[in-house]
Amino acid sequence: MKVNLCRHVTHSAFPDGSAVLLDGKAGRYWQLNETGNLMLKHLLSGQSATETARLMGSELPVSPAQLEHDLAILITQLESANLVRRKK
Repeated sequence: MKVNLCRHVTHSAFPDGSAVLLDGKAGRYWQLNETGNLMLKHLLSGQSATETARLMGSELPVSPAQLEHDLAILITQLESANLVRRKK
């Protein structure tokens, strides 16, 4: 599962690793913690959820299976908010 930001969304990262997604159409913003931002950055770079989970699992004390589950939830939430679209 790979994603792109919707055209009306701006991604701004902060020095602490967190980020904000600004929905220019709705005038709303969404805050991502460091882990959520890292997940999104991997997905936006073209990695699949499985690849992202495997890579992050080697760096974090969380199993790749749990990370892949968390990634699916993140993508679903961002997609429901019309912030990202799945690549086909």
